[in-house]
Amino acid sequence: MAADVEVVDSLLEGASAEESEVAEAAEEELVYNFLHNGKADRMVKRTPKEEILQAAARSMATEYGFDLSHLARAFPIKLTVVSQVDGKSKTRRVRLDIAAFEGQRHSQEYIVRAGVVAPPGTKPDDEKRGISALDEILGALPACEFGFWTNGTELSFRRKVMVGSFPEYEDIGDMPAAGESLQSLLNQKSRRRLVVVTSETLAQTFRRCHDYIHGNQGLKKSEAFWVFLRLIFCKMYDEQREAIGRERKFWVGLTERFTTDGQKAIKARLDKLFDEVKGNASVPSPYTQYFRPNEEIGLEEPVLAYVAGELSRYDLLNSKEDAKGAAYEELIDRKSKGERGQFFTPRNVIRLVVEMLDPEEDDYILDPACGTGGFLVMAFRHVRAKIESRLREKWTNPDRPTASELEVLRAEAQSWAAQHIYGFEFDPDLAKATRMNLALNGGNGQIYCLDSLKFPEGQTVDVERLVRESRARYAESGQSIGALGTFTLCLTNPPFGSRIPFTDRAALQQFQLSRNEVADPGFVYGSQRSMLKKSLPPEVLFIERCVQWVREGGRVGIVLPDGILGNPKDAYIRRWVLDHCDVLASVDLPVETFLPQVGVQPSLLFLRKKTKLELDAEAMGARPDGQVFMAIVDRVGKDRRGNVIYKRNPDGTEAPPKTRVEMHVAVRDGREVPVEIRIEEPEVDDELPEVLAAWRRLKDGERV
Repeated sequence: MAADVEVVDSLLEGASAEESEVAEAAEEELVYNFLHNGKADRMVKRTPKEEILQAAARSMATEYGFDLSHLARAFPIKLTVVSQVDGKSKTRRVRLDIAAFEGQRHSQEYIVRAGVVAPPGTKPDDEKRGISALDEILGALPACEFGFWTNGTELSFRRKVMVGSFPEYEDIGDMPAAGESLQSLLNQKSRRRLVVVTSETLAQTFRRCHDYIHGNQGLKKSEAFWVFLRLIFCKMYDEQREAIGRERKFWVGLTERFTTDGQKAIKARLDKLFDEVKGNASVPSPYTQYFRPNEEIGLEEPVLAYVAGELSRYDLLNSKEDAKGAAYEELIDRKSKGERGQFFTPRNVIRLVVEMLDPEEDDYILDPACGTGGFLVMAFRHVRAKIESRLREKWTNPDRPTASELEVLRAEAQSWAAQHIYGFEFDPDLAKATRMNLALNGGNGQIYCLDSLKFPEGQTVDVERLVRESRARYAESGQSIGALGTFTLCLTNPPFGSRIPFTDRAALQQFQLSRNEVADPGFVYGSQRSMLKKSLPPEVLFIERCVQWVREGGRVGIVLPDGILGNPKDAYIRRWVLDHCDVLASVDLPVETFLPQVGVQPSLLFLRKKTKLELDAEAMGARPDGQVFMAIVDRVGKDRRGNVIYKRNPDGTEAPPKTRVEMHVAVRDGREVPVEIRIEEPEVDDELPEVLAAWRRLKDGERV
């Protein structure tokens, strides 16, 4: 097949390879400082405590509504402590990790919120760096009634109450946002302050809750993951109930979680709510399928009270699906990554694959090794945006859709997903995780627990269910979606590696690539060698299986180890691909893509399955010309340690930051008002958006 090769090589623009390596080495231990005072301290040394501090700073802006100009880090304050025994005072200077001011007057008397950030692992009762350090600081700040303490895993809020001339301190479940009063915090049952949750804030909260369950309930991380999901779905269901006028049940009083009676009351409310989630309620639950009838939340009262208090502050239903999806994926047990060759795909790589394939509403989409559902969720959101664009034309005010218009969008998107999204996964826990991931993102789909390479054989119940339901769909609509050759789009990151060879002889007979006469043109029939190879790496078989899954003209996007596209011994694989498919694109990714999980250099391969007419024409000697888009990517936004890297100028100096505006809702004088928060951030050094832009230009007929 003749081909015009279009190359996008980022090294041709900007810094040289040597300069890039120097820049990366210089910044690999740095992190962006949201509370910088200028260019000099825009990047600071990355430490575990620094990462916690930056997350807290972002939360103060996006969650609590403080303008970044009203925040400061390491702010020097003078502590004067008066002994309640002899009345003598002692004075010393300390630095407050995060100070929030009333306005832009940065002086000690105008601090209205105080934040103490302790290194990971610090105990709350630590004499020097525990909660007592926050109390001491609150006592020295005349205008500051509230503060917080965190070590990254635990988060505590404190309130200062003056009793005569001396302060006393009490635990509370939250602190007021900028311009919010204590009174609004007292009625937690009806309070609704935060409407939109960012990915960073929600991911931080999810991690904190998960780690708290793991550390205080005595559960393994994987077990804590499933327990926490029960509470997430309780929260979402409760918000759906409230939207139709029912009384909220997922709430925690300001001091409720700190008393035994309060903890019991929280547990009673949430146990009843979880029963409703499982289907025992007058309000239908969309989440019944995810839980067994006898399943329980399974947390001790103090742990449940803490986690419920963390989640109760947020409005998950109205938060962007991208935020919930990103936070959810943060929870996937890292210990499971790498088992059986499973290395979950970074979101920016998933986004590139989906955007390049550009699924439409009439596509039937399959991921035959779906893992936790990253590709399927991204494909769903991509098509959902197209459904929204179509419906938006009929909305009265496209910028402010009504509740009924949004409900039509939600219902239509879910209906589309139920008919067009398919996922196969051998691991039952990951199959369940995919279903929940889709649900958190407002979708659903047909997810089956089966081994794609052994299909239609195999011992799982879902194999029989898939065959049965595929026949039923054919009888109903004439389309047998689910069988080989029935999908229009297949996208996946299959398990790969020579250490996990596929050896099932019965299944190998389904694949041409397992036959020696395909791998070796000099193979002689009747020789002592078997016609079948004894084993093959699974990624080789997944190439052929993906092509088998799609219809004629169907498209495939697959993540592969780079060697398949270049090793001489794998030439037969490339020959088979060219015989059966048009190669649409090939994108070489750097080794950092999957690091620090595993050091494999991957590539993305995009194919279109040839039709029978095209194959017949080629058998007669026709060789139509075609184009192959090729790109070489050097940077994907992180270094070998997984740390974020930022763009630099050609001379290696720091590139100017980008300013973006986030809209949030805060409470001012008892009213919800929109708040505009300007955040200045460096631009992540990720070349994948440039690859997508070049691909789109090529599709539009431009040279790239």
